[in-house]
Amino acid sequence: MAKQFLKLTITSENEQAEDIRNILSDYDLAGWEEIENNTEIIFSMFFDTNSNPEKIDASSSSEKIDTIETIKQIQEDIKAISPQATFAQEYIAEENWADAWMDNFTPIACGDYFEVLPPWEKQQNKDLFPLIIVPKMAFGTGHHATTALCIKAITQIHKEALIKENDTFLDLGTGSGILAIALAHLKLQGLAIDIDPQAIICTHENILTNNMQERIHAETAGIESIDKKFKIIVANILSEPLIELAPLICERLEEKSVLILSGILTEQAQQVIDAYALQKLTNVVHNTEEEWSALIFYKNIEK
Repeated sequence: MAKQFLKLTITSENEQAEDIRNILSDYDLAGWEEIENNTEIIFSMFFDTNSNPEKIDASSSSEKIDTIETIKQIQEDIKAISPQATFAQEYIAEENWADAWMDNFTPIACGDYFEVLPPWEKQQNKDLFPLIIVPKMAFGTGHHATTALCIKAITQIHKEALIKENDTFLDLGTGSGILAIALAHLKLQGLAIDIDPQAIICTHENILTNNMQERIHAETAGIESIDKKFKIIVANILSEPLIELAPLICERLEEKSVLILSGILTEQAQQVIDAYALQKLTNVVHNTEEEWSALIFYKNIEK
């Protein structure tokens, strides 16, 4: 029998979108899709029915609970702040996963150097580096503002000549591997890590598809297990883990280096900036798109 994934769809009024994002960010989710119209917003996310999502509770140790209980708790949390919210669930077989993405995943230009496209589409602009991505269970296609912001930030520091061939990078929370692949296209070499084994499976596939296996090593790991320093670190995750991991991330930056952070709601950006100021990173550029932010920190580099 084919492996199945459970899709949860949440529909709510637009004014509740921010509160729902805050709730979802408390769970160890690979990501979610948002579709907004004039009156409502729809959140969609996928769960591996064999996995054990982890609810983050800042007041106690993290507790592993199964997928169904996690979904139930998410629904209860959202109902508490949005009683009119509705929920729908459906199972999607693994072999149908790519078909689900094919309906919505079209080529998109990101920054001045890159075009993100799936392998079933032809490149639209031959002057751009093609980033060929099949996301599957992992986050990162360039269509979400946070991924686009990170790719644009990579483009920016490349134009500023702050990174060069064979400089090293760390892609923390790599998801589909899209940011690592973008850096490899610029002839950097480095490490892509994620705590989700399913994401690393996807990353490996995308690395091979883009023929970047000589420049990227990918593994299931957290940053605490990494004992190297890097010229550039990129992390497109969420505000809370970015704040929590600030000391560990900064310890892994070279003496002169660049740090790119996203997955940050603009209203939470100052909290992230403050957390990294405590680590002596104060030279920061703040870019925004829609309701999301990306932060570029320059360590011992004048701007």
